[in-house]
Amino acid sequence: MGTKAKLALALLLLWGVGANAALIPSDLDVVVSVNFDDSPGGEIEGNGTQIASAGVIVGGVFDGFSVDGTQSTPSSGVSSVLTDLNDGFSIDSRTQVSNDSQVDESILPGFGFDAFFDIKNTSLIDTYLLTFNIAYSVALEAGGDDAYSDIEMDFINDLTDLWFLDISSDTTFGNYRNDQDLLDFGGPMNERGGVSINVLITPGQSLFLESQITTSLGAYVDGDFAAGTAILSIGLNSAEKLQDPSPVNAPNTFIVLCIGLLTVLFKMQLKRKR
Repeated sequence: MGTKAKLALALLLLWGVGANAALIPSDLDVVVSVNFDDSPGGEIEGNGTQIASAGVIVGGVFDGFSVDGTQSTPSSGVSSVLTDLNDGFSIDSRTQVSNDSQVDESILPGFGFDAFFDIKNTSLIDTYLLTFNIAYSVALEAGGDDAYSDIEMDFINDLTDLWFLDISSDTTFGNYRNDQDLLDFGGPMNERGGVSINVLITPGQSLFLESQITTSLGAYVDGDFAAGTAILSIGLNSAEKLQDPSPVNAPNTFIVLCIGLLTVLFKMQLKRKR
């Protein structure tokens, strides 16, 4: 089984995709895209390796590309229309750098990928509650006198963080997770988990949800090393149409008049008996 097939299988298991996957409601137009950031900042200076596999999952089938260094095959991006729930994108990035007497420093400024969900609600009356499932796994390590490994992931709606993870192993400045000092220096760090995110899309609304994953490494002294593995998958798990509360009809005018008339007649009858 090839790397892409293994990645797709692992992510399908994480998402819990079964044989009876439901269709995305016809009111929703959903396009998912994944791109490799092949800017110069993503190239290793010194000693190291950087490989990755990234792409979209459509109908339970993985369609993507691989990256070795800064070269991607067959392309640097892929995009597709989604039709089934639990489909989405996946990224698997693996990097490492090391320093020896042959180089002054080995660094990877930023090995990154971008992914997008472009969603349009074509209904003029219905609001949908969208639920996205996020599955992630990170393993990073820094060793030596002056080395670090940093992995950042996020899921953003219009510049607002729906979810994010920023984790760093640093032998000089200390380890942290999401700006929280862990009171430790360097060494291995591992984390994996899953989270569900809810987003509303109103009639006629368009959503542009963005996700980024970036690994940065540095090894500045002879004998230093740093490594980082980052796996991220996000899928559209459900799209629930929200029902408007049943309208409460105002009391019928005729009924109100009849009740009022009966009340008057009843009072008149009581007066006669007296």
